[in-house]
Amino acid sequence: MMTPFGGFGKPARGWARSYVKVRGQTFRHVDCPGNPLSNKRVQADPKGETMGIGNRIKGAAEELGGKAKEALGNLTEDERLRREGISDQGRGQGRQDAEKAGQQVEGTFEKAGGRVKGAAGAITGNQGQQAEGKFEELKGEIRQKVNK
Repeated sequence: MMTPFGGFGKPARGWARSYVKVRGQTFRHVDCPGNPLSNKRVQADPKGETMGIGNRIKGAAEELGGKAKEALGNLTEDERLRREGISDQGRGQGRQDAEKAGQQVEGTFEKAGGRVKGAAGAITGNQGQQAEGKFEELKGEIRQKVNK
């Protein structure tokens, strides 16, 4: 049997539920018996635009839990619990910062892609393509500003 990447052997565990990001859009692998490399293997994920928000929420929750642990450790004079809380806070903040950085990069690519699309529309005289390009460019700018 061919694996998702063209090799032979047993496919990777969880292959049918894995996600891949292509040109800013998230796709979900779909198990297609008989022909795992068919073009029907991938379908758009409707939640692709908001996947990053989950990591930021998890990070905020982890940071908040860490603050609670630290406070409880201070209250009970339990040094191990206090240090664990500080560690959880750092891990939560790191998760949030990593997600912000990823969204910044994605915004940069959206903005650049929008400029290219708008320029191509201007050259060809296609106003619809120009408008789409401007929309993508603004969307990228907003994504960058929100994730500073």
